[in-house]
Amino acid sequence: MTSSLEISPFRFYLKKRPRRFVMTLSRFIQLWSKPQVNCIRVITYHRFGDTALGPVCVKPKEFDRQLAWLKNNTCILNPQQFVQIMSGEQPLPAASVLITIDDGHQSVIDFAIPFLAKHNISAILFVCPGLIESKASGKQALEPILASWDDLKRAKTLGHEIAPHGMSHQSLGRMPLSNSVAEIKAAKALLKTRLGIQTPFFSFPFGTLADYSTALARELENEGFRFNFTSTHGICVPDMPTTLLPRLKIEGGENLKAFGHIVQGYIDLWRFIDRFFFPFQQRGKM
Repeated sequence: MTSSLEISPFRFYLKKRPRRFVMTLSRFIQLWSKPQVNCIRVITYHRFGDTALGPVCVKPKEFDRQLAWLKNNTCILNPQQFVQIMSGEQPLPAASVLITIDDGHQSVIDFAIPFLAKHNISAILFVCPGLIESKASGKQALEPILASWDDLKRAKTLGHEIAPHGMSHQSLGRMPLSNSVAEIKAAKALLKTRLGIQTPFFSFPFGTLADYSTALARELENEGFRFNFTSTHGICVPDMPTTLLPRLKIEGGENLKAFGHIVQGYIDLWRFIDRFFFPFQQRGKM
């Protein structure tokens, strides 16, 4: 029997097949064409724990090993360096990586933050202010458990950037624009009230092509959000527009070799799946 955050063993291993195929195909293609290293690959995590069949749940020990691998093989940027490089204020180091973590689960505080501190790495923590506020007021019980405002205050003092992942983890692209704008403004205001922050970062809940738009990007820019992340795959370079940026998803159940291949660019081809098969991409739980 699986928990509400797990899927069946069949689905779990079936989901891994396409990613393995894309990585193998990319390695074959790049025998003749080296992967682009003069770029930033933004990687995104979600949950941490020993759940065996959670598609986006990374085991804490695996996360520790992944961070060590990144320190040995890439240039890990903090959020401020990312802004400066993308704004053309600093040169772009080869094999650059930025770490982001979506949803604001308690497991981020319990497992990810200690390992990030161990390796002296700063990340962007994308949270849903409306859901955290509901938890704080006792109005809503959620699974999985979300981090508290006090947790996020401590994460902020450790050098992590706290930024909105929508207000209530609803697809902004699937609601009227006026409702989406209201969610954006409410999330911005609540983070300002609770944490005293105004950040240039935002990430779209779910983040497929159906969940964002250029109209939403303009509205976000009007609210001061200059760097807005989707969940479509790809690389970031300084001369590209920053209002709809790609990321690479890190999943559970993939070994360190596969992780290295993802960060080295062997999952970049997944952007074609994002573009043509997004109607079939399921929106999982937070």
